[in-house]
Amino acid sequence: PIIGFGSSSGALPTTRLPCAIPSGDAPEEISWYVTAPPGIANVVDTPHTLDLVFWFRGHRIVRGLPVFSAASERTVEWRRQVMPPPRVSLHGYTARNQSVAVIFDASGSMGQRLLDGRTRLESGREALYEVLNQMAAGGGWNASLWVYGHRTRWSRDSKGSYTAGFTELGQRERDAALKAGKKFSLVPGDDVEQLMPMQPLSPVEVVSIRSTLDRLQPGGETPLYRAINESLRSDFALRDPGPGHVLVVTDGANEQSGGRMATCNDVIRTLSRVNARRTTPNEIRIDVIGFDMMPGQTDREMRLQDLQSIAADSGGKYFDATDPGRLATALRKSLRLLRWGVEGAGAPPEKIALDHELRLREPSGGRTDAYDVVLDAGAGSPRRGISVSGGESLDLHVVGNGRALEFQRYTGGTEQGLRDSRSLLADPSDPRRRWFVGAHQARREPQAVRFPLSIQNGDPTGFSPRPEEMWVEVRPKSADNTLGPPYVFWDVQWQPSRPVPVVDLVAPEWPANAVAAEIRAWFRFKPTPPGMVIPLADLVPGVERVFDIKSMPGSRVRLFLQPLRGEPEVLLTVAEEHDSIPGNAWPVVRVSVPGSCTKAVHSWQPGTSQVLHSFTLETVQGQLAPNAACLITDRREILKGAVGIEHDLDTAKPLAVPVPLE
Repeated sequence: PIIGFGSSSGALPTTRLPCAIPSGDAPEEISWYVTAPPGIANVVDTPHTLDLVFWFRGHRIVRGLPVFSAASERTVEWRRQVMPPPRVSLHGYTARNQSVAVIFDASGSMGQRLLDGRTRLESGREALYEVLNQMAAGGGWNASLWVYGHRTRWSRDSKGSYTAGFTELGQRERDAALKAGKKFSLVPGDDVEQLMPMQPLSPVEVVSIRSTLDRLQPGGETPLYRAINESLRSDFALRDPGPGHVLVVTDGANEQSGGRMATCNDVIRTLSRVNARRTTPNEIRIDVIGFDMMPGQTDREMRLQDLQSIAADSGGKYFDATDPGRLATALRKSLRLLRWGVEGAGAPPEKIALDHELRLREPSGGRTDAYDVVLDAGAGSPRRGISVSGGESLDLHVVGNGRALEFQRYTGGTEQGLRDSRSLLADPSDPRRRWFVGAHQARREPQAVRFPLSIQNGDPTGFSPRPEEMWVEVRPKSADNTLGPPYVFWDVQWQPSRPVPVVDLVAPEWPANAVAAEIRAWFRFKPTPPGMVIPLADLVPGVERVFDIKSMPGSRVRLFLQPLRGEPEVLLTVAEEHDSIPGNAWPVVRVSVPGSCTKAVHSWQPGTSQVLHSFTLETVQGQLAPNAACLITDRREILKGAVGIEHDLDTAKPLAVPVPLE
């Protein structure tokens, strides 16, 4: 016989199926899985009738089949996401200095060659330019520039006697003074000059500084204390409420043979007087970058110790930049202009400033890539491990005065603030780990409600990796506290550009009388081995196959794969049937097709013993991937080793989330 389906309105039958007549007395069971016809798709309470029409040897038998829309049906849908490349940002907590006086050494010893062939002066200039450009680009800085030892030099004659003279810059300055009728008298001990007064630092000023310093030649002595004294008196004389900073770049300790002498004690007294005039005590600090310094003689080593003491007593630091590569790092650290980068296979090579982000390569094939975020702060630079699967936007923060990198708790902000949470959940796979689960503000959408759920490290400062798998049940709750059948999710839909894993749970056809939701969630960081693996290569397209679920006697799955006709996608339908499990205990297994699936729809009618799954699978040249398979996993096995809000469902306290009216 032939069986046809049609509506009572007299429309033509929509489906005709052949039906074999059994030869014995046993009844023949036929199952169909059909969607509602368009005429009753949106009707909830009004019954409609489908006509079952039987043709057999010239006979036509019509029987009406009452049909109601399944108001309590639970259908969830998943689609493969196209995620943006993962990103990571590092933020600094330290405030910028308002004003910095840079004192640069241009004495004769700065003409010595380094291993890379450059002079100390050339290497120091390039490092300073790099830092000044970074300051100007960031904004918010005032800066001045002082130089010493750049206009005078010592010359030695054939008898071994030293005579004070001038560099080319000093000669030009002397000639210009004499031409103007002015007296010019400059000795090496007095060779200190402010090349740029304290002013806002912009890229234009950096270009001007560069033009000036590029003309400098290594010259005379090291009147370092006098340069610090004059910068304190000139640049920080006013009652400025902001912090001040003197930054010295030198390759030697203080050394003067004449002129107006200045000592270590003179600097300490001047600093004390300047600080006393400011609104906040001890606002001005002195940092010293000791560039390739070789103490050597006893008196020179004592002077070096005095210089280190000045830095420490002012609240600053002495940085030992023993090679050119460490000089720029020391400068940035002194100015708190730290840079950072990412290390690992395929990591971007550049180092960037704090509060900027780096884009990482997109992981392929479901891979998770591991990296280290590293602060470029010299020896012992702090680092933090991360992993990305695609779409993350991780935020780290510098803490402990640059000694550590930390994460922060994600609360959702005003966009999707927390509504309920559970802290310090135990991890059965690792007793040392604890987890935080946050239920965020629900959002109504056309025909659905979206529930964001975050999975975070129990330690707010720790990294939060993405779970490998989840099982989440969302139960509608009415105003009288009646709970409806749950929506069940195991296909994960991640929110892009979040600093922690946030999964979207979209419940379509949300009941009109449900004003809240109760959420139970379990998640794992290692996948559960499936109880059944059914290779799709074992299926004959267009022919249904039935497989018993061995771990559940009386349960089976029916698989039907559409014929392969060369299309880019093909549909796989999987129907669960269970004889001995109550209908209100569903679903009891996870059905999935990893890798090949681009869309999955899971549907079940509470109170029945059937669950229907459909998978849209991609093909290559009309063929499925050789390793494509349907996996059947027992829910009990997933929950057994999972992190859960509660494992005892009888005493569990689920997450509670109100559902907005609009």
